[in-house]
Amino acid sequence: MKLMTKPVPIDFFAKLTYLKKLSLSGAGEAAFLATTVSSDVDGYRSDLWLYSDVEGLRKLTFPWSIEDFCWTDDKKALVRTLMRKEMRQERQKQQEQEQWQWQEQEQEHQEEQQHEHEHENEHEQELKRQEPNSEPGKGPASLYWSIETDSGRYEKMFSLPFQAENLTKLADGSYVFEALSSPNDDRQASANGDVWEAERIPFWSDAVGTAAQMRRSLFKYHSGRIVRLTPPELEVETWRLDAGNIDTGKMDVGSVDAGKMEAGKMDAWKIDAGKVDAGKIDAGKIEAGKIDSGRLLFIAKSVTDVKLTANHVYILDLADGAIRKLTKSAGHIHHLAVRQGERYIIAVNDAKLHGIYQDPAIELIDSAGRKLARLNASAELRPFNSLASDILLDAPSKVDLIVDGRSFFFIATIDDHCPVMKGNFREGSLREGDFREGSFREGDFRVGDFRPGDFGMVENLVGDVGDAPLKPLTPPDFSATEIKINSGLIYCLGFRGQNALELYRFRQGGGEVEQITHFNDKLTADVAPSDVAPSGPLCLTTPKSIKGWLLKPYGFEAGKRYPAIISIHGGPDMTYGPFFIHELRFLASSGFAVMYCNPRGSSGRGGAFADIRERYGEADVESIFEFLDEALKSAPWIDPQRLGIMGGSYGGYLTALIIGKTDRFKAAVAERFESNLISQFLLSEIGCEWIYDTFHADPWSNPEKLWNASPLKYANQVKTPTLVLHGAKDHTCEISGAMQFFAALKYNGRKARLVVFEEARHGFKITGKPSWRVRRLKEIADWFSAYLKAESDEQ
Repeated sequence: MKLMTKPVPIDFFAKLTYLKKLSLSGAGEAAFLATTVSSDVDGYRSDLWLYSDVEGLRKLTFPWSIEDFCWTDDKKALVRTLMRKEMRQERQKQQEQEQWQWQEQEQEHQEEQQHEHEHENEHEQELKRQEPNSEPGKGPASLYWSIETDSGRYEKMFSLPFQAENLTKLADGSYVFEALSSPNDDRQASANGDVWEAERIPFWSDAVGTAAQMRRSLFKYHSGRIVRLTPPELEVETWRLDAGNIDTGKMDVGSVDAGKMEAGKMDAWKIDAGKVDAGKIDAGKIEAGKIDSGRLLFIAKSVTDVKLTANHVYILDLADGAIRKLTKSAGHIHHLAVRQGERYIIAVNDAKLHGIYQDPAIELIDSAGRKLARLNASAELRPFNSLASDILLDAPSKVDLIVDGRSFFFIATIDDHCPVMKGNFREGSLREGDFREGSFREGDFRVGDFRPGDFGMVENLVGDVGDAPLKPLTPPDFSATEIKINSGLIYCLGFRGQNALELYRFRQGGGEVEQITHFNDKLTADVAPSDVAPSGPLCLTTPKSIKGWLLKPYGFEAGKRYPAIISIHGGPDMTYGPFFIHELRFLASSGFAVMYCNPRGSSGRGGAFADIRERYGEADVESIFEFLDEALKSAPWIDPQRLGIMGGSYGGYLTALIIGKTDRFKAAVAERFESNLISQFLLSEIGCEWIYDTFHADPWSNPEKLWNASPLKYANQVKTPTLVLHGAKDHTCEISGAMQFFAALKYNGRKARLVVFEEARHGFKITGKPSWRVRRLKEIADWFSAYLKAESDEQ
């Protein structure tokens, strides 16, 4: 029986629309960037789209690709474009009207002008050397435009000599943003021509480039001046405004005229009593981020000689620039959210139980950094999206932890999908002794402010809040990538079934998930994966509970035997699922059966399952072969003599290791991987911390242990024809490892091919130029065709 649907073409990804950067306006409109492939520039173009119940879905007309945006009021957005060649003329006209201040402290006006003039000239010369797709840290400046969402009218506002990210407007009209900068000055370029310097390791970063001395900092822009907010000694990872005493993050209650707000819209317990007349604020009608407390919170790591993942939460006072460290103990903090009354939620991994890939604890802390409660005490799960997907242009958000009223929301990885999770703070009747001495200041409450029954059931504010019940709000066939909340509705970007990314919404209490956009429906509907399971790939589970999937080849016919490929995901703390994966569908459309699974080490099944430290190449490989044998038993039409294996990053590492220990596979593709753990310990961006955490060894304490776990050790035993793919600017898995492995294969007379994408970084198979992505898939398909399709398909 032949399939009636179309095969998945090699450039299918280029036909999709990618959604990202979800945001909500004060007027309740959902906004996002929709990105499409632009063949004219071998790149991508992003446009701003809006949705409301009144006006439906609409696209704002704008001549250039939008890199980012923020709201300045209910009906006006500020959008960012990169200052590329076509904008230089506009830039020249604007130069005379703008001033820049690069020093941390103010100087005399004349010195200020001289300093600005010098940097403007340097910046213009740097722009002339730029290519349109230059790497972060050396890239074009940012140009901001104001767009009226009703009329579509736009005007140029200001430019910043950085690739600024997450620009946010403050109550005083100034803006905070993050950008890469050098520790030696306030410019973004640290390399000087063909010379670069190093004072710490790693030498480079996949996100930054060769000069890894660059670090992400926070800046403030106001009236043509830029001031650094965070010192060079701190490397900022994420941040958000501290919205004062309202936990929704929407307003500074001390700045509101309570008499002008709508009554009855907010429970009394949400208010910092004594500042606002309780019950008179309509929290759902205040635009997020428009009103702030004059402080922001950020997660950052201290810059040391060796870059590690341990970090802390800091509080920055925007008025005087003072910075205070909030957290006390070391760990890696992923999430940060404002709860209420100077209490905060963090998701922190202390690495004590399962190492650096341990599932984080979600904790409630106070303004002194003291732990009040663990909110997922009985739920060991990963509080962000870990899907191994190749139809996302941005990695799924790892900072979407949102507090709204008595509940908090986040995206988690559970088994093979990523639902939106809801947790409730434990509630109980207000009792004597619930408030300890010193919790409130004299005058916070007046006699008669509260009567019995005013609160009803309220959160116990003192002591251990205890285990919060967590439950998924979305069905098992749904996986979210970003979430935002407004007036009881949750808006999210996500996958459902075999669809590509779309915008959805549903109520906080759960219920039906409503699909709002339909950019990709027809495309994905036309390419069903197999005639065995039209709604998705065939799911298989081994006797030892290793779960995976099987795709039949396009045009499958009973009575024929087919070659097959098993794919290994990256991470290892990622997870495959039954959703749409372009490269695997393309290979199935090219005549191969495709198998993929979640071996030990994968996310979504708890820390014990994910923890394979000191068992790399053992517990994980055992799982893969267990699933492979189960798939062959379930599909006798697969020819076991024509098996291929492939993987990237960690999957590439395992592929290279496996083919050095078995000749079961007749072709292999290993990409973006580390083959020599001794050299990569010091060269890779993740080398020293990841390798030491995984193997508890370094090149001096136990070099034999690292060498025994290195694919390069077994390269002389490889008999499998191997294609090696790598990006020259991949510093996550530094290219020298792939080059060594290829060279070892050739030295030992093996069949091998090396393909290097000169400007590509680690994630180029997802975010790289469209031409690179097509070339990569062609190389893979051609390699497997050459070595797996040589025999007849007849039984």
